[in-house]
Amino acid sequence: MEKTSRHKALLVGDKSKVLRFLNIDVSALPVEARFSENGEAALEIIQSEPVALVISDQRLSGMAGTHFLEQVKKHSPETVRLLLTRYSDMDTVKSSVNKGAVHRYIFKVRGGGDAMEDICAGLNQYEIEMEIKADLEKAKDLNRQLYELDSELIDSRKSLDQAHEEIDLEISRLEAEIRKGAARGGLTSGQVAELADTHLGGQGGITAERIDQLYSHSVKQVFARFEEIAKRSGFQMPKPGRAESYDGE
Repeated sequence: MEKTSRHKALLVGDKSKVLRFLNIDVSALPVEARFSENGEAALEIIQSEPVALVISDQRLSGMAGTHFLEQVKKHSPETVRLLLTRYSDMDTVKSSVNKGAVHRYIFKVRGGGDAMEDICAGLNQYEIEMEIKADLEKAKDLNRQLYELDSELIDSRKSLDQAHEEIDLEISRLEAEIRKGAARGGLTSGQVAELADTHLGGQGGITAERIDQLYSHSVKQVFARFEEIAKRSGFQMPKPGRAESYDGE
């Protein structure tokens, strides 16, 4: 892993002892390393700035390392938490691991061990968790945008349906007026246009083609009604568009 100032590591405890047990060169760490002698001061740092990795000695002044890491989890759950401990502390360490307060533990061994692998693994874990967190935030934001868009579409559909209902109602009224006019002797195209403007002018207007369709439909209905009455009375209605010849006496 290349060294980058994007991530910070906090080493908590007696600096000389921590470095001796970790057996690492601080300058070789792939992060910006900081030190804190006790848990209280370390918590202040964690609450004020992002920290990718914490390595804490179990034997801290004022509090145990496991208790300190439990507080770290509370204030900065994404921070990866490593504990430097002795074999004799394993019962306490296992309890903290089960609680999720400790991600990894490093044993204090005579002559020191090599903790670089654990540190790099911890940083990789932090980067993965931060990527997941960023993806979740993007997903939440996208879901919010989709919800808002869906709400807008629903509102638009309701408005459109209402407009359609109003137009259908006005068309029905217009057809009734045309039928009444046809029954009284017919309507001119100008009169039909005037009726259309009265009933549909506020609905975005109506095309000439639609006027012709409405007029033709209404006239056909009136003619069919007259034809039915004529048949019952023994008369025959002339075909539409054909003039009847008339022989005067």
